Amino acid sequence: MRKIVVATMSAAVLLTLSACSSDTPAADQPTDATVVIAPTPELSPAEPDEDKYRQTWVTHYDQTSCTDFQRVMTAKEQWVSAADLLSAARTDDVPDEVLPADAMVDQFAGDLDAACTANPDLDLATIAAGVYTGDPGYQK
Repeated sequence: MRKIVVATMSAAVLLTLSACSSDTPAADQPTDATVVIAPTPELSPAEPDEDKYRQTWVTHYDQTSCTDFQRVMTAKEQWVSAADLLSAARTDDVPDEVLPADAMVDQFAGDLDAACTANPDLDLATIAAGVYTGDPGYQK
């Protein structure tokens, strides 16, 4: 998706630059006062939904308490944090994987919640490391 957006944006910039370099603009070329906005391409089924993984929680996970995770974060922020933490942990064990399956993220989020209930004063990054290393299923 990002490659398509960058390519689309690059094409728009080239069109704008070529229009500005012409002495007499053609009828279909933008003038100096025209802004060219490239359309956003539709996502194909093979491309992940980027909004699905967009985190709105701004506090680092090592500074996010379990209480924050359980009581302050929205359900989406909890899920995205689980996806972030699980993906980061799996980079050495599963190097070719882009993103873990949603079912695995769901399970990891649930395990984070359970571990946080037992350890409410720990930070989310520490809890995630313990959950990840404590369950070999996450490492496959």
